Formats: sequence, C-alpha cells, structure tokens
Amino acid sequence: MRYAYYLPFEPAAAINYVYLIRLHTLAEYTEQHRLYDTIHYTTQEELAKRLKISGKTLSRLLANEAYKDYFTVNKEAKIITLHNNYRTSSATKNTQPFIRVEAAAIDKLLAAYEELNEPKTDLFIRYFLYIRYYCGKTGTNDFIQEQFLSAVGYATDTGTKNKLRIYNKVLQEQQLINLQYRRNAAGHKRILFSLPK
Repeated sequence: MRYAYYLPFEPAAAINYVYLIRLHTLAEYTEQHRLYDTIHYTTQEELAKRLKISGKTLSRLLANEAYKDYFTVNKEAKIITLHNNYRTSSATKNTQPFIRVEAAAIDKLLAAYEELNEPKTDLFIRYFLYIRYYCGKTGTNDFIQEQFLSAVGYATDTGTKNKLRIYNKVLQEQQLINLQYRRNAAGHKRILFSLPK
C-alpha cells in the first residue's frame, strides 16, 4: 500500500505540476529502487486517458525538454521512469528539492483541483506544493501572497490574489493546511501556514 509521494519541486519550473502528479499516481513499485518510479503503458492513447489529457497534450508533454529532470521516456519499451529518488539526490548532494506528501493528501488535492475546474493552469497545485515545501520540517511558515506569486513567475494582480484566497479556503476545508492571520511589527497582514498533524 502506498503511503506517500516524493515529488521534486522547483517553484518556478516551466512544467505543469498537475500532469507530473498524475504521472506519479500511476507509478508502480520497483524493488531495485525501492520506489514507485515506473509507469508502463500500452499506447499513448491509453496513457492519455489515464492522465485525463488529450493525446496531443501527452505528445507535447513527453517531448518537452522542461521535463527531462523529472522523468525519462523509453518509447520502444513503453516505459516512463520518474526521477524521484530522493535518497540518491541526498547522497550526491543534488540540489533538486523534494517534498513528501501523504497519498491521502494527494487524493484530496486532485479531487479539489477537479472541483475548481481550472484546466488551463496548475496554480492551485503549485500553491499547495509551495506551502508544503516552505513549511518543511518545522511545520509552519508565513509569507505574503506577493512572495509566492513572484517565486512562481505570476503577476501580482487583484484577480490572481483573489484566486489565492479561494485556494486558502479550499485547502483549509480539505484539511490540507491550517491558516492563522496576524500582523507583523510593521502592521502588514501575514498568513501563518501550518501542516495538519
């Protein structure tokens, strides 16, 4: 039984984290690596259906150089190998950061993403991963919306900030994060994020 995912994460990576997480959910366990890192498929059409994307989108995804640090594709053998070996990464002092996310949390996250019905953006998923990453081992962190938007390369316009407020509500309702609002010494409103126990 799968308990957690180890997801490579870079806030401004030019990839779609929805697609990457869905790939991770399809991965099979390999004894050699002691990881869920291998995806077998019969045809690209079948794989596209499992990923809930079009065949054209899948073709672009598999050919996109931006994903080369995240997985490799052997089209002849019809195997995708995820680059999620956090043990090797730590041993070789690879700077690729990883986030550990419980399998139940990933299920809730993807279900909430579907409910939001924002198929053209991964901002909701990226926001959650950013919170998880920056809460890290301490379990808490605080930042303002502009910090996140700047880190992921989005404009800090009112519409996008309003989206983040909606995301905060959804993530809290799903018990994926905890929030506390407070003001710092300068009087600026901050959000203290923490991870559920």
